[in-house]
Amino acid sequence: MALLQLDILVVDDNFGSAFMMAEVLKRASHQVRVAVGGNEAIRAAATQAPDVILMDINLPDLGGFEAAKRIKTLMPQVRVIGISGMHIPPEMEGDMLIFEERLHKPIRPEQLLSTLDHLFEPGCKSG
Repeated sequence: MALLQLDILVVDDNFGSAFMMAEVLKRASHQVRVAVGGNEAIRAAATQAPDVILMDINLPDLGGFEAAKRIKTLMPQVRVIGISGMHIPPEMEGDMLIFEERLHKPIRPEQLLSTLDHLFEPGCKSG
């Protein structure tokens, strides 16, 4: 488990999934905020830039790809992890490049924490 305390924005319209991720992250001593849609995520990130965003790809208002793109245009230093419960078709693989990492639902707590550890370890391509 990392000693680094991160400011993390969880973006997911599924309450159960968002709650699970938030609880795991809080127990690991991270600061956590939750947004339920892409537009809310952009507003939350603009108010206080997070270190990392856990972004569901399939959101009802503004999709995760577009929300991540807009946030990274404003704040290129913010790292975004794409989250999906569905298979990503080959024609969408190019869109996935906006994300530094990807996680597939259901997400195991240890998988979530190890992905964050890897993303913020010295020498990481996006760090």
